[in-house]
Amino acid sequence: NPVYRKGEKFILLYTGTFVAVQNLELLYRTMVELKNENVELILIGGMKRELEVERIKIEKLGIGSRILLYPRMAQDDLRPYYEQAHLVVSPREFGHDTPMKIFDYLNYGKCILATRRPIHADILDDDNSILAEPDALSFAAAIRNLMNKPGNIAQKGERAKKYFNDNLDFKYMLQKYKDLFDSLESNG
Repeated sequence: NPVYRKGEKFILLYTGTFVAVQNLELLYRTMVELKNENVELILIGGMKRELEVERIKIEKLGIGSRILLYPRMAQDDLRPYYEQAHLVVSPREFGHDTPMKIFDYLNYGKCILATRRPIHADILDDDNSILAEPDALSFAAAIRNLMNKPGNIAQKGERAKKYFNDNLDFKYMLQKYKDLFDSLESNG
């Protein structure tokens, strides 16, 4: 994880689709709240038309120079963006399944800021992430807190990676399936 030092640019990263359910507006409103902070938001995953629409929205809010928009990328091409990000974000409020980006965020060992909503509750908690109410003031306060206590960034990232390795890693899942088959076989 990159170490954040006061005065340098604090980089937020979002990867995923740009569809309405993702609630990107929360990130835009948060960036407006953080207008006096040296924060940059990178959004990756839009289709060409979506990128055009989002660019218009952020320009109207006066935050266009602090937000970078990129189209969908192959997983390997995302690595440099994850490496430079101090914080990864998931602004979704609604839905039934955990957003797939959460698995990537955990696997990369990144400090995660997500909405405190059921959509994230199956995997994220206060130990392995930062959970905030889905409003710009709460998100901005969480970001400022991390900027003032950069040690928390590394700590949450380490806990995220540990959670992934202990609970979601492929070898772990394979063992769970083996245990299930073994128990079915012995009970059969």
